[in-house]
Amino acid sequence: MKNIFFAVCFLFLVCSCVRQKQVEFTIDSYGTIIEYKGEEKSLVIPSQIEGKNVSSVANGVFRDKGLESVTIPESVTLIGYHAFADNSLTEITIGQDVLLGLDADLEFHFVFDETFDNFYNLSGMKAGTYVLKDGQWSILE
Repeated sequence: MKNIFFAVCFLFLVCSCVRQKQVEFTIDSYGTIIEYKGEEKSLVIPSQIEGKNVSSVANGVFRDKGLESVTIPESVTLIGYHAFADNSLTEITIGQDVLLGLDADLEFHFVFDETFDNFYNLSGMKAGTYVLKDGQWSILE
């Protein structure tokens, strides 16, 4: 009986440690991600959260989170300014025609960093995976 008790306690402890690495998103009624809690280096944003389609990312949600790569689903059409700023991103997978950094005054602000935002916009806002190598962004064809 004592061994069973210790085995159950051990399993509970192991399961608790595994669950702590869970990624948490908060989404509003419009489908905008408004909060992120997690420690992932390579983040994949789901196309649905809590049964709602993810359509946008609010300003600054993923700012300074230690991200190295991010995959943004096709359902996202707008990313708020500074949403991914101050990370160490070297790979970004993004959909077609996603508007980056548009604020309420219809002014643009950078989303990832100025270099990527300019490259994405000048490339025709193509869907694809963009990689940073030797300080230059390129799109994988």
